[in-house]
Amino acid sequence: MPISKRKLLLITDLYPNKFNPVNGVFVQQQAIELSRYYQVQVVAACDKNPYLVYEHHQDGFPVKLICYPYWQKYFLTSLITYRILALPAIKRCYKRFQPDLIHIHDYRHIPELFWLKPWLNKLSVPKYLTLHNIRTHPERLKNNPRIGFYRWALKKTLTGWDHIFTVNSKIAKWVKQYNPASKVTIIGNAISEFADVGPQLIEPYKNILLADYFHLISIGNLFTEKGFSYLIEAIYLLKKEGLQVQLIIAGDGDRRKELENQVKTKNLNEEVIFLGRIENTLLRNILPLFDLFVLASYSETFGIVFLEAMFAGLPVIGIKEEGIYGLAEDGKQALFAEPKNSKDLAAKIKLLMMKPLLREEIAKAGQRLVQEKYMLKELIKRIIAVYEQK
Repeated sequence: MPISKRKLLLITDLYPNKFNPVNGVFVQQQAIELSRYYQVQVVAACDKNPYLVYEHHQDGFPVKLICYPYWQKYFLTSLITYRILALPAIKRCYKRFQPDLIHIHDYRHIPELFWLKPWLNKLSVPKYLTLHNIRTHPERLKNNPRIGFYRWALKKTLTGWDHIFTVNSKIAKWVKQYNPASKVTIIGNAISEFADVGPQLIEPYKNILLADYFHLISIGNLFTEKGFSYLIEAIYLLKKEGLQVQLIIAGDGDRRKELENQVKTKNLNEEVIFLGRIENTLLRNILPLFDLFVLASYSETFGIVFLEAMFAGLPVIGIKEEGIYGLAEDGKQALFAEPKNSKDLAAKIKLLMMKPLLREEIAKAGQRLVQEKYMLKELIKRIIAVYEQK
């Protein structure tokens, strides 16, 4: 552990803000834990309109939020606005704070890493990167006419780091194409303990649950790749079988209206409820109200919500080859369905409905897995060990 509190600058495109209070909660939790050992400053950028820069103290350290707009129809316009609006503010923060270490948290290499890396290359301080995803990786952009640019930019942004942490083996494989294996660590994600909010805040959520129904919860941004349309279709299939299943969805996003229309068309207005975004501590307090957690995302690098649900004692269903697949044993610590397959999702949900003993066994095994391997304090020890290598 560090002897004295050196200065650590965290630069991230994943951090809770007033637009999305659950975005990057796992990065916030890491920052809080790291502040026990380092003097922390956070700079968080988000692609929101209008342009905005403000700094406030939160969790015992300063957090600077930088909002930069771009033309949503053309993603690469973010390269222009990030360079003009976000990067100068980050540089000013660095100059004022004068950190001993810099750690970047990122989930796409454009626009953030594209502009940050050339600047970081000029600095003498140690530089670390945690990749939570690479949504702009060429493998995810197979029919994009600019795939050559994305591929060129990947090498430009992923080389020359003191160390790179990844949340799963798939991302680590991508990173090792440009870095020696000794500089890449699969660190996963982790969760911390959380505060009890009290029954008065939980009661309203109890009241929306239908009596004598099997209650599911799913959490995430309402984007296409999160697979909510397949999950809603699975609920429809179960209802057709005469099963009483209710799905509660916590989250928001640009597909909400489309999903609400799907619910209306399928006559699932009582069976599927949209809560919108919920603050993380409250969300974790209401998890025990449910019988099962399901996330149908077919583009999920880790899925911190899986850990939170498992820690709360819920059995979980995910998608094969995504999220915690490979970290939790299928059939013992979790169940996994085929991607984009509502029938298989419905079958997995029905299996756990009909077999309460299996449901209980999976829930207990999953909870034990999280308690033993995925708690925040242990993850932070591993990060600090890399920071403090001589």
